[in-house]
Amino acid sequence: MEGSNSPLQSINEKELEVRRRIREVRQEVEAKIRAAGEEAKQLLDQVEREVKHETKVLYDRGIEQAQQGAESRMAAARQEVEALRHDLSSRFQSAVEQVLTLILPARSASRQNQEMPTLAEESRSK
Repeated sequence: MEGSNSPLQSINEKELEVRRRIREVRQEVEAKIRAAGEEAKQLLDQVEREVKHETKVLYDRGIEQAQQGAESRMAAARQEVEALRHDLSSRFQSAVEQVLTLILPARSASRQNQEMPTLAEESRSK
C-alpha cells in the first residue's frame, strides 16, 4: 500500500496544490494591480503635464490678445489726444487773434485818450 495513496492523503495533496495555485494567482493579481497602479500614475502625470502645457498656451494667448487690445486702445487714445491738441491749438490761435483784435483797437483808443486830456485833467489845469 505504499504505492497507493489513501483518500485522506490524496485530499491533502489536492488541498496543498489548490493552496499553491491560490498563492500564485494572488501574486499574479497583486503584480497586475501594482502594474495598473503604476500605469494609472503615469497616465495621470502625462495628463497633468498636458493640462499644464495647454493652460500655459491659453494663458499666453490671452495675455497676447490683452496686450494687442491695450496697444489698440493706446493707439486710439494717442490719435484722440493728437486730434484734441490740434483742435485746441487752432482754437488757441483763434482766441489769441480775437483777443488781439480786441486789445489792439482798445490800446489805440487808449493812446488817443491819453493824448487828449480828460475833463478832470482839464479842470485841474485851469
